[in-house]
Amino acid sequence: MGKSRKAIGLLTDFGLKDPYVAIMKAVILNINPNVEIIDVTHDVEKFNIAEASFILASSLKYFPKGTVFVVVVDPGVGSSRKALIIQTENFTLIGPDNGVLVPAAIKDGVKEVYEISNEEFFLKPVSSTFHGRDVFAPAAAYITLGTPPRVLGKKIDFNAVIKPSWSTFKLNKNRVEGYFVYFDGFGNASTNIPAEKVLWLEYGMRVRISIHGKASLTARFLRTYSEVREGETLLIVNSFGFLELAVNKGSARRKYNLKHGDKVTIEKLSSKVA
Repeated sequence: MGKSRKAIGLLTDFGLKDPYVAIMKAVILNINPNVEIIDVTHDVEKFNIAEASFILASSLKYFPKGTVFVVVVDPGVGSSRKALIIQTENFTLIGPDNGVLVPAAIKDGVKEVYEISNEEFFLKPVSSTFHGRDVFAPAAAYITLGTPPRVLGKKIDFNAVIKPSWSTFKLNKNRVEGYFVYFDGFGNASTNIPAEKVLWLEYGMRVRISIHGKASLTARFLRTYSEVREGETLLIVNSFGFLELAVNKGSARRKYNLKHGDKVTIEKLSSKVA
């Protein structure tokens, strides 16, 4: 992709059975036929804002600087929730004000936030159930043409944006608390806890893992799945850099009956062992 060619990344829970994704792409290409459209994924679990936010925050660093992301996981479509443009240090994020953009925005560094309100840039008539087509897709296309976000809406404070509980984690000397936010196709259970922030973790260390303060298990913090026997549990750093509960050749999600948004606490039990 040439330096002058802009990119738009699409991330939705639409799936591909219906024409919704293709229609959004068509709207974009009618406004800017020279833009590159990249499908991040359209298989987010229906209405699962936490999962979409994790995928966005984990993926954006691999995209060309200046990519515009459109995220449509929007169970509040048609309500009074805001439609947002968040400019970060390297990207532009577009989507509903339901927390889905927040982890990625914080990770890349928030510069400015706008509420999309200029109806001149909407596709008309505006549907109360398909803002992905009528509001978000046109906004993204116009931005790739060089339209400043301030023309598309009014500037607002990032403090006014919804901050969901699952976008945060708490860290102290020997303990960290976060949430399970993503399960891959193998059943590996990713938390929202960046491994690089947990400085007391050492490979080989035993940890206690508590879920909602109830179910408790012990496991070792290891580099690879194969360091435990088949069916055994371990704590690992996944390919996105987050702490993940895994079962070698099994499913941590199924074994521990985990759900999106389950609170998890990881606590140091012992020093590094051989």
